[in-house]
Amino acid sequence: MNNTGNNSGNNGGTTRKVVLIGVVLGLAFGFYIGRTMHKEPAKIAKTNTKTIDTPSPLAPKSDAAKSSASKLTGEDIEKEVAKAISSGDIVLPKTTPVKPTTAVSKDSVSVSGQPAGTSVSVKKVLLSRDGWVAVREYVDGDLVNNLGAFLLPAGVSNNVTVELLRGTKSGNKYAVVLYHDNEDHIFSPRVDTLVGGDNPVLMNFVAQ
Repeated sequence: MNNTGNNSGNNGGTTRKVVLIGVVLGLAFGFYIGRTMHKEPAKIAKTNTKTIDTPSPLAPKSDAAKSSASKLTGEDIEKEVAKAISSGDIVLPKTTPVKPTTAVSKDSVSVSGQPAGTSVSVKKVLLSRDGWVAVREYVDGDLVNNLGAFLLPAGVSNNVTVELLRGTKSGNKYAVVLYHDNEDHIFSPRVDTLVGGDNPVLMNFVAQ
């Protein structure tokens, strides 16, 4: 009878130990699973997340951008200038002033007869300020249309060639007339001042 009691006691103790170990293992396994599932989303989020740096439009240019801007080629600059001219941001004179040799206080012009053509050669021009040497034609004795003009700086200019919009004709009379520029470097008889006013400074010639 005692042996049977002892065996029952031993079996009960063994059963409690097995149950206790099972509970401990179950808790440990549950803790492990919970910890793993808690970390995994963070790992996935970290893997799939990509940070994109968007520069502010007000932020200063980087050194690389400044360096790139400072390395513009001659062709790049030429394109930018052409774009500015076409958009009207830059207005250039249609002709290039000839460098004067001497400052003068009196305006005068000298021209001689020459073959008919699409340009007129002017021997000498004296201007007291920047101005235009223009070629005009006579019609029925009246000095009328401007056929072409060339911008000159103040001073003495020699051997100036004026290109014409319409060529001269043999036997016809023409005049080389002076205008003072209004400082916009654009020839306009209505705006630029005719040198001499009612007694204009000019010289006539006949195309041969």
